[in-house]
Amino acid sequence: MIRLLLKCSLEEDKSTLFWSAASQTITSLVALSIEACKEHTLISTVVVPVLHTMALFLRQGEQFLINPHHVTLSLSTLLTVPLENVKTEDFYTVFLAIHEVLFSVLQCHPKVMLKSVPTFLSCFHRLVASVLHEGQQKGDKGIINIQKCAKLVERKYTFIAAKTEEFTVFSTFIISQYIHELQKVCFIFNYYDLR
Repeated sequence: MIRLLLKCSLEEDKSTLFWSAASQTITSLVALSIEACKEHTLISTVVVPVLHTMALFLRQGEQFLINPHHVTLSLSTLLTVPLENVKTEDFYTVFLAIHEVLFSVLQCHPKVMLKSVPTFLSCFHRLVASVLHEGQQKGDKGIINIQKCAKLVERKYTFIAAKTEEFTVFSTFIISQYIHELQKVCFIFNYYDLR
């Protein structure tokens, strides 16, 4: 219902009423997501729709979501969403939902994102690490979805490099994290090949 309201153009008085309740709605979505993450069976049925709803909220921009705390809260929630031990068929949907929230923050809330760079980078690093590990473990079974995830990571790297000059300070850190994860995957791959 919330997603439907976010996609509709509401009359001014109804829009004002809706956005006055936005902070409570986001807080409730965050609490729902954190609780649902404790049970793996609820990840695809509850957490993914909640994250897509958060992304829609965030895409409305700073003129509607004026409290930066709720943007930061949305970012922090992503750290609770498990990416490991997710069923192969659910991995892409979970990955995409996290990616959408991150991209919405990066694109529509750049000021808040720059104040929350450590959290943003931690979330992004989790996505990169999960793609590398899933691709190494799943073999041919989920390769198409892993390739889609890798394309999303590539797009985010490109967007960060092109749009946010402030990220140049963190570029060394971003690259070193990527290389470190790649070395871990290569080490595991070579270890099992040698056996």
